[in-house]
Amino acid sequence: MQEYLLKILVDIDDFCKRNEINYSLNGGTLLGAIRHKGFIPWDDDADIMFDRKNYEKFIERFQQNQPDEYEIIGDTWVKRVTRKDNPRKQMDEGCVDLFVMDNIPNNPVVSKVKNFTLKALQGMLKKKIDYRQYKGINKVLVAITHVMGKPFGTKFKQKMYMSVSKWGNRKKTKKKNIYNSMFRQIGLFEYSQDMMDNYIDVEFENTELRGISDYHQYLTVAYGDYMKLPPVEKRRPMHKKEQQ
Repeated sequence: MQEYLLKILVDIDDFCKRNEINYSLNGGTLLGAIRHKGFIPWDDDADIMFDRKNYEKFIERFQQNQPDEYEIIGDTWVKRVTRKDNPRKQMDEGCVDLFVMDNIPNNPVVSKVKNFTLKALQGMLKKKIDYRQYKGINKVLVAITHVMGKPFGTKFKQKMYMSVSKWGNRKKTKKKNIYNSMFRQIGLFEYSQDMMDNYIDVEFENTELRGISDYHQYLTVAYGDYMKLPPVEKRRPMHKKEQQ
């Protein structure tokens, strides 16, 4: 799986360089680059991230000049790049997930409404729900919104999700966040406004891919002491079932 994903990452890197698009590895993929010089040994997926401007440029250019063997898929709040002949793409396996940074509104009330609305829209977009992943009010919210979403088409709900994600983008704010991440991460992390401004080449499986130069801030916020290995019992694949 890692060899399969590496080829996709390398081709995305080449596409972005040819089209002057800034991107960065993110999540466990960026953590792997910094800590392991490649994939985390037990990882089974790959993630990249953009700021909003470069994300929209990537989607537009990719759709206009789509490489013959690749396609963008995704009927939830996450778009993915995968090979057209990938037999497991409907299970979101063998795909590179695309995440985007948007502004956190300075007004705390607007910020909370944004978080709540996006969580509701995630519930509306879900096809299947594993209620064991949720507790308390979140379990109730997911159940209600899942029923509420049934009368609406997927494209309409995706359009609404993107629109709400952009709240706060019309002017510069103090912080940024990834809003098309997992349910429990919406509103959980905050990053500096300039974190996505500068990029470096990072070693990754005997090649070089792109990463934000301020990877220390991102990895510290997301993982804490990120250079410390987790306990042996937690070293296992963690594919994001919440996004199905």
